[in-house]
Amino acid sequence: MGICRVYLTDMRMLTTETYKQLPLQPLLSPAPFMARKVGALLDGLGQRQHRHDFYMLYWTLSGEGSHRVNGRRYDMRPGRVFCIPPGQAHQVLAYPEEGWLVLADTRLLCGLPGGLLVLQQGGAAEPFADLDLDTLGHFNLLAELLAGTSDPAIAAHYIFALWLQAGQQPAHANTSLIARLQTLIGQHFRTEKQAPFYAAKLGLRTRALNRASKLATGRPVAELVSERLLAECETLLAATTLPLKNMAYELGFCDQAHFAAFFRKWKGESPRAFRRGK
Repeated sequence: MGICRVYLTDMRMLTTETYKQLPLQPLLSPAPFMARKVGALLDGLGQRQHRHDFYMLYWTLSGEGSHRVNGRRYDMRPGRVFCIPPGQAHQVLAYPEEGWLVLADTRLLCGLPGGLLVLQQGGAAEPFADLDLDTLGHFNLLAELLAGTSDPAIAAHYIFALWLQAGQQPAHANTSLIARLQTLIGQHFRTEKQAPFYAAKLGLRTRALNRASKLATGRPVAELVSERLLAECETLLAATTLPLKNMAYELGFCDQAHFAAFFRKWKGESPRAFRRGK
């Protein structure tokens, strides 16, 4: 259970004021998992930016829709699966005609050997994967099996298989290291922006950690931290009315000017302009 607590820390580090502005969606089932074929909005909360403390997979079977994840807008189209981990802000702007929705409580997956290390892996450029026809067939079959079972142990393996296939990449020797790095970044990105801190935590030289990070993700450690920080900036700007001065302090910037400079460097516009555009 220790890994689960570490993973959820990132979400719970939000201040009370900010957290209240981001509605927390409960699991839509009394059971620790759910698999349902849906063709319409299940809950009014889905139309607002919100977070949840469970894993969600949604893939489209037919029609088109629109999904915003951490402030960025993505198309929902047949064969595209979205993987939303705990704590990530998202909003379905328009649902497609038909799709599969799979939800899983974090505790359901804690018992799988090494399970959460894979689920926590970072480095994916987008929060979705486009499935080929064969893989989409496997997804639909697993969802049918999942919907037909009431056994949490069996359900956990089905859900893990779905998540693993969605993010499947060539096996890499540094998978465990990068998973631990991403977990540390999730815990400390507000206060620790440089690679030496993470290298020390992992018992490595900074150069060795940067080499491993570049090999596995294509980016050095500092850039991974900046990407995580930028995602949180976008989320707070899009989903809350928190004043920019307060936001800068919460995200670890020394003042609002440094916050604005960081955001403009990565997004090409000011935080105010980004917020107005949402």
